Amino acid sequence: MKNEYLKFSAGNLVCLVALLGIITLASCENDFDKTESNDASAALEEIEVVDDNTVKIESKASLLTIFKSYKENVANQNNFNDKIRKIQNKGFKSLTPLFREGDSEGVQKFVLEKKKRIAKRNVEFGITSKPGANEEVALDDELISDPVLSSLLNENREIIVGDSLYKYTETGLYFCHVNNKQKLYDYLNKTSVTSRMSKFTKTRMTGKAMPQVVVADDGINQFLPTPAYIQPIDPGSGGGGGGGYTPPAPPVTTSPKLIKQNLEISYIEKNSIWEKVFGASDKAEDYYSDNRRIQVSFWNQNYYLFSSVGCSARLQKREKTLGVSYWEKSYADIIELGVNDVQYDYKFNTPVYNQGSYNYSTVFFEYKGVKYNIDGKIITKLPTDGPRFIFDTGDPEEGLTIFIHNNEYDLLTAKELNKAIDVLAKAFATKMPSTVDKVLLNDKIKNESLKYNVLKAPSLSNTVTFKTQNVKWSRNDDNAITNYFDFNFLLTWKSTYENTEDYLNGLKGATSYSNVSIDLYGAALHNGEWRGRRLLLSN
Repeated sequence: MKNEYLKFSAGNLVCLVALLGIITLASCENDFDKTESNDASAALEEIEVVDDNTVKIESKASLLTIFKSYKENVANQNNFNDKIRKIQNKGFKSLTPLFREGDSEGVQKFVLEKKKRIAKRNVEFGITSKPGANEEVALDDELISDPVLSSLLNENREIIVGDSLYKYTETGLYFCHVNNKQKLYDYLNKTSVTSRMSKFTKTRMTGKAMPQVVVADDGINQFLPTPAYIQPIDPGSGGGGGGGYTPPAPPVTTSPKLIKQNLEISYIEKNSIWEKVFGASDKAEDYYSDNRRIQVSFWNQNYYLFSSVGCSARLQKREKTLGVSYWEKSYADIIELGVNDVQYDYKFNTPVYNQGSYNYSTVFFEYKGVKYNIDGKIITKLPTDGPRFIFDTGDPEEGLTIFIHNNEYDLLTAKELNKAIDVLAKAFATKMPSTVDKVLLNDKIKNESLKYNVLKAPSLSNTVTFKTQNVKWSRNDDNAITNYFDFNFLLTWKSTYENTEDYLNGLKGATSYSNVSIDLYGAALHNGEWRGRRLLLSN
């Protein structure tokens, strides 16, 4: 850019004012991001442990700030983990502690203490089964799947938020003013588990669609969530993890992308009575021959303080102490959590757009903010803008958005449509006018790192489809990958459409989707071998 002096004409002044406005707006946005970051840091710093081994957080707003920050990126997850380790070093006993690599003594101590707690719980619930020779204790909690909440809760599943104590149990959440803490303990001690479980089960069977807060006793409230549950898609093939079975490894000649698309499928099942309390939770494993496994977890739970829908992947190795087996974290060459495909369908009577204005094209592309037609020519506008897709990586170079406004793809199966989208992307890459972008896009397609966003809205159809493919997330410093979903992200979606002639303008403030399907996976490369599991979900 040439270094030229500005001549202040009226026109220049208008341009300068506009430029200053843009700079100010950008500055405000940066300040807003900094404010959010500072809020999260402040909320973490405010965490304290009171003398009875209970984390205290200033307010629900502070807790939500911490949770929101954790969801945003790996760096924030690491900051949260650092805070948990600090309070653990000062004596805090977390429900699911974070252990440093090589801290076998700490892990073993935790496993044996948890074994005692499980035995005590089993006595209370009348569970009389004797531990077998292969007794196993999980480092994760049976009730609480979310890593933020499970790390903040103490061993008794308690936390203080504001001036209230919250205690999560197998019969729901109980909460009261901190001054009534002993009253809550007395209530739980005097009320039999059988009585509380009977009340809990009866409430669940009433068929109420909304979770409830009821008065359990004077000054004591009980939260009875309605479990959010997402049914698995049945693709007609066998699946299911578990056991110690080691299936044949996929051929090394197969591309990683194809391996992940063809991993064995596990079905969401309610494996334990405890997992029914706050919502759906499931784990699936794939085993290596050297006592290691890749574990993929999914949960959709309502904790009253916040709701959490997410998944995680981690590599683990099997260890044993005093006859008790457990799985602690291990490290892989590569570990991935991602989405092969996610699709939302909306019932919407799509009108006809002016095809003549677009040279009668019905397929368009957008890459790095530039719009193209099917022939790779740059155009100034599209029939419709692309909405915020559910898995936005925030990097425009990572994603290619494809707009399909014809019905040529309507009768294709999901696999066929995905292949067709691949073909479209490859064909488009060969026609891009910019050599640099052409090389970049071809490289991303070749190394399978390109994320696809697809909007399919044929004129005069009754369905609009939003689709995202090939999304990956990286690990945090606890050697786990965690990502959160917002299955209702379009329930409150406010379209950014500015053109009143936009032919999808009626989707502004969109209503609920008619169908959602998700094909997610967790996979690890260990000793030259890819293993993992897929979870196929739908509403």
